Amino acid sequence: MEAKKQLAMEIVRRYHGDRIAVEEREWFDNVFSKNQIPESIPEVEFDEKELPAVHIVEKYFGDKKTKSEIRRLFVQGGVRKNNEKIMNPMDKIELANGDVFQIGKQTWFRVNLA
Repeated sequence: MEAKKQLAMEIVRRYHGDRIAVEEREWFDNVFSKNQIPESIPEVEFDEKELPAVHIVEKYFGDKKTKSEIRRLFVQGGVRKNNEKIMNPMDKIELANGDVFQIGKQTWFRVNLA
């Protein structure tokens, strides 16, 4: 794994410079090795404070994923709110400003109540 990280860092360094390579390595280590939430993640605005989980995720993806793809994410355990798994797409989820949803390993968004 260390060899892969070093190779990736060298490739980034070649095309983007030393500073960017170090920043990207730190980002990777924080997010994937230390399971930290990235600092800059998209915000999704909601008008309601309680919604079924599937509607929350649908709002984030819009037309990019089908309803069956989104439901499959729940069944496979790929949806989390504040680091807690949500298995049932029809569970009513109470939202608060700043709640963080993680979908899969690489997608996050923050809740912003209107």
